[in-house]
This record gives sequence, C-alpha cells and structure tokens, in this order.
Amino acid sequence: MASADSPSVSVNDHDSLSFTEKPTENLDTAGESPQASESSSTPSSKESERNRHGQKVWYCKRCTYSQTAHNRVRGHLRDKHYIQISEQPTAKKLGQNNAIDRLFRLQAARQEGHDIEQEKHLLAAVDERLYNQALVNLLTAHNLPHSLVEWPECLLAIVAHFINLDSRQLCKALLALRELEGAHSGEAIAGTLPRVINSYGIQDKIGYFTLDNAYNDKVLQAVAKACGFNAAHRRLRCNGHVINLAVQAFLFGKNKDASDEALRQVSQLSYDEQEGAVERAETATTWRQYGALGMLHNLVVWTRSSSQRYQAFLKVAGRMIAQDNSTRWNSWYLMIHAAITLRKEINSYIDDHYMEGDIKLDYLHPVHWQNLQEIHNFLQPFYEITKDTQWDKSSLDEVIGSMDFLITHYKAAMQQFQHDITMADRIMTSWYKFDDYYKRTDDSPVYAAAILLHPNLRRAHLDEAWKDQSHYIAPAIDAVRKLWEGVKPVQVLEMEEDLSAYEAYKKRIYQQSSSHDELDQFIEGPPLPIGASSALSWWLEPTQQTSYPRLHRLAWSATHNHLGQEPFIGEDYRVYGVLKALD
Repeated sequence: MASADSPSVSVNDHDSLSFTEKPTENLDTAGESPQASESSSTPSSKESERNRHGQKVWYCKRCTYSQTAHNRVRGHLRDKHYIQISEQPTAKKLGQNNAIDRLFRLQAARQEGHDIEQEKHLLAAVDERLYNQALVNLLTAHNLPHSLVEWPECLLAIVAHFINLDSRQLCKALLALRELEGAHSGEAIAGTLPRVINSYGIQDKIGYFTLDNAYNDKVLQAVAKACGFNAAHRRLRCNGHVINLAVQAFLFGKNKDASDEALRQVSQLSYDEQEGAVERAETATTWRQYGALGMLHNLVVWTRSSSQRYQAFLKVAGRMIAQDNSTRWNSWYLMIHAAITLRKEINSYIDDHYMEGDIKLDYLHPVHWQNLQEIHNFLQPFYEITKDTQWDKSSLDEVIGSMDFLITHYKAAMQQFQHDITMADRIMTSWYKFDDYYKRTDDSPVYAAAILLHPNLRRAHLDEAWKDQSHYIAPAIDAVRKLWEGVKPVQVLEMEEDLSAYEAYKKRIYQQSSSHDELDQFIEGPPLPIGASSALSWWLEPTQQTSYPRLHRLAWSATHNHLGQEPFIGEDYRVYGVLKALD
C-alpha cells in the first residue's frame, strides 16, 4: 500500500509521465461511506468530534478504536471486524484510468495499418481446447494444495501448488483471479472457489489449505462441504502467523489471559503515534511501561522525528536503526539487534542530546542493555526459524521439527530465568500462545505423516523428539494409519473367472496383507540419509515406486501437499504485489 506521501503517475497528451503528489485521504475530503457510517458511534461527552488538526474523528461502535484517515478506517473494519467496505473510484482514480486508456489509444493509433497477418496465423495454429486440456492435465498430475487470499480491490487470487510428474518438480500456478461481487464474506469466497475447482475438473484432487485465521476457516468449511472432505484434516497453519502471535505475546503480553488485549493496545498505540492522534510525550510514557523495549522504541521514534536529529545520529553511528512495526515481530528483533550492535554510538548520541526534551527518561542504562540482550537471545531462534521456513523449498517436516525445537527452547529459557519474574512471565505468556497452536497440529494427521514418511526421520525421530511426551506417539501413528486407509488406491483385482473360490480368497488376503505391511515396513525401517534432496524428490524416484507400489502414492500426497507446500502464506501476496505494480 502506498504511503500518503507517495507520488502518483499521470499521462499527458505528449505521452510523457508527470508526477503529482498524492493527497492524504481523510474523512472530510473523502466523505464517509455508508458501511463506515453504520459501523461508527457518536462521540461521547469525553470524546472530541474533531482532533487538534480540525479533522473529523471516526469512532468504532464495536471497540475503542478511533481514526481520522478514511483508508485506515477501511483497514480496521476489514482486519478487526471482517467488514469489507467497497470503495468507489475517486475523480483522481478515474482521471488516471482515462489517462492510461488514452495512452493505449495512442499506441493503437501508431500501429494502425500494421501487418498482423503473422499474428493471425500464430493464433490460428493454437488449438484452444488442447491447450486447456494440457493445462488441466498438468494441474491434475496429483493432488492440489490451494492457497487463497482476498485483496481489498474485490479480487480473489487462487494459487495451486502441484507436481509435474514429467520433470518431477514442484510447480505453482495462478488458477484464477476472480472479482468478488457484493460482501466479501467467507460464504462469498467459498462460493467462488468451488466453481474454479469444478472448472478444472479437479474436485477429487484437492490437497490441503494453509490458513491463518478463523475467517478463512469458514471458507474451508464451505469448500469441504462442496468437495466432500474433512475440513479439520485438510487445514494447515501458517507457520509465520503462529510464530508472530507467540513472539508478540512474549514482547507485550502480561499474562496468558490478557495477551490478545495487550496486542490490541500496542497496535492502537502505534496507530495513534503514527497518525499524531495524541502527543508524542503521551505515547512515550505509555511505551516506557514495556521497560527497555519501550525505551528503545522511544529513542528510535524521537531520533527519526527530526531531520536534524536523524542526520546527527547518522554522523555518529553511520547508519539508522529501522523502526519497529506493531504487526511484524521480526521488526522488533531487528531493531534490538541493530541497537546492540550500535550500543556505544547510541549512548554517545544520547549524551550529546541529553538535555533535549524528555529523552533523558529513555536513557538506556547497563541494566536496560542487559534486558535487551536477554530478549534478543530468546528471540534469535524464532528469527532463524522464520527465515528457514518461509521459502519455496521449506517443508512441513521442517515446520513440525522447528516447533518441537521451540518446545525445548521454552523449557531451557524457563530454567534459565526461573528467578527473573519479568522474563519468566514473558516466556510463559508466549509459551501458552505457542502451545495452543502446537496442540492443533494433532487435528491434521499429515503433520505426523510428514515425519513418518520422511526417509531420514520415520518413527525413530518421533520416539526421540517426543520422548518426554511419549503418550502422543501411538495416537499420531494411528491417525496416519487411518489417513493411509482413506487415501490408498482401491486395488483392482484381476479377473477371477479362472480361479477357484479358494485361490481367489488367498489372492485377496495376500494383496491386503502386502498393502498393510508397506506402511509398517517403511516407518519402522532405519533412517536413510538423503543429503540435500527433499523427501518428495526421493519418493518420486522410480526405485521407490517399485519398492512401495502403493505407499509411494500416499507419500506423494503427504510430501507434495505439505513438504512441498510453502508453510507461509505468501504466493498470493506476490500476485497482488505484481498487480499493485501495474496499477
């Protein structure tokens, strides 16, 4: 999303691009939409109708949020209350569109009379029916995991991750970019997704869904009903979302019951600070309640709020410290990391400006630096895991393995800070939040399947990693067995006309026995190192298809839908990034 100061592009009659400043859109200049008006409340006797700048203030009737910027009101209703406000194109937007249309017309005029016979021949040579069939065959080579995301511009991107059996490579494709009509509810999105699935004829090829909130759960429930599968089994968690919630609980939560409210308050505080809704001194006082973390935040905000102070800090430190972001925990980690690296320079800078304003109240003493170092050390594994599991090559066995590691990290940290009440409270608050999502992995058997069907892990890994909670091992394996029974292909028996009843009986018995033994044979086998290869690559080798004629299909499904799927939701946002660039 562009900032209020970002330039906008216009096209003049000479085909040159000129830039005009984009004005800030507030409730007075943009007007209040009917949906926003319905969700607003009348200011109380203690609340101002306008802020100190004379701008109209919008108050949410569902919570304590207030705002003057119209675009932030839309974002609040969308993100916090799942209310989508349709945006009518402004005169400026219409002007931009007209300018773009004019540019295309000019280009078309230049090409008028151009010989396009060659293009016609190329188009005529393409068989559209065969092209579409080839695309469907590619997408249905095996089960399809889907990811979907809604964009504020009424568009829904549906991205499929699948296997190309010819190249034995993971692929991804944008199946559809559909415009949503009416309310952007879970039901509306759920009505669109099955239609796209049906258009490709892949109803029985659907894999698993990586989702990050209850809003998308409603979508999955509707899709599961339409396609006939168990929604709980097909629902995966966005690893980045889980880590973000756990770390924010560590940074700002005061106890496990009030962590959500604490995060809401921090988010509101950041909004107020950015919008100038309250004086900086007031927000600085609130931030100091978070100890060294809040004091460092105040220092960075104070330094960046003046060009003179900004340049003075650059002169002393040689670089600026990036400011934190209330919605991205790793921005806090990176801010702390940079501050620790520049500790000497920061102290020197504060000494030079000690008498300016109330900056002396945020002076970082040795005890504060020690606290920042402890926070940094605790967060470092979360940062490493976030980076390690956010790319295309990341796998579900890595995700569940990283979660197992974080459990040991929590235990070690609690032991280390057992006599530090403040740190212990932070750690326990984070642990409660993390454990809530960790336990939910039991709902989907494929998490355990990702471990059991990994040639270098198998049951031996579960026995070691879960030795402190061994009572979970047997239920996890039983759940995978049920998954195996549900997805293994139905055995097509040979014609039995020439077999006696007894011979036909023996044939069926031994075939079923062999089918059951494949899973046990593999998971009970010794770990097999596969180097840098992925589990999916190993299972796609012809040798494994021969050794495990039925199990390899389950392994394809498990390693494809999970080990091969990004545990982070990101591909859809890259689609919208491209669209924004074209907008």
